[in-house]
Amino acid sequence: MKRIKIRYPKEKRKKNPAWRFLFSFFMAFLVFLLLLILEAGIQNKEEEKQVVMAVANIPKGTELSDEIIANSFREIYVPVSYVPDQAIEDRKQLAGNITEEEICEREILTIPKLCELSALLEELEEPVEVSVSVTDLSQVVGGIIRAGDRINLSVTDRETGVNERIISNVYVSGAFTSSGNRLDRVRTEQEQPPATVLNFWIPKAMEQAFNEKINSGLLRISKIQ
Repeated sequence: MKRIKIRYPKEKRKKNPAWRFLFSFFMAFLVFLLLLILEAGIQNKEEEKQVVMAVANIPKGTELSDEIIANSFREIYVPVSYVPDQAIEDRKQLAGNITEEEICEREILTIPKLCELSALLEELEEPVEVSVSVTDLSQVVGGIIRAGDRINLSVTDRETGVNERIISNVYVSGAFTSSGNRLDRVRTEQEQPPATVLNFWIPKAMEQAFNEKINSGLLRISKIQ
């Protein structure tokens, strides 16, 4: 005789309305908390500003040529709170300037760190550029001279042996080797030979007297530290 299985309907569990309420409340609170965190993150994202940063150490007195500007500086964005006063925003602003102080790698460049060449020449009345030759290293006192340095010049008379200061605190506009290669301040002094030709600016009114003086004796050059 075949047995017949009788299936009894399962008793349905009654859903607990309190548990459903707690679950809904928890999910709503979680969403609310996530929205708060997201909003705080957006508010804390600080405004950024473009500035010019050095990517190499630049010595004091460096004339910022197109090559140096291209290789030694970059435009970056930084949070506004990190931007110093008078920060330079565009590399185009560097053209025609000389560094007034040493600039360190990763330093944000500011206007007080620079001086315009035209401003230096305003100190002179009708400035003219002249050149002198350095035939012996004993003529130079105070270290290797590069463009951007300040120097004093004097002459020791061949006949009397008297040393006379002929000009003080002049700006060196160029330093060259005997073959005419311009010496770069950015590279270390150990990588380059001493200068044998120096260019600098003097007032036009004293040009003739200057040339007469340097031809009358032995030229001495003192680098101003």
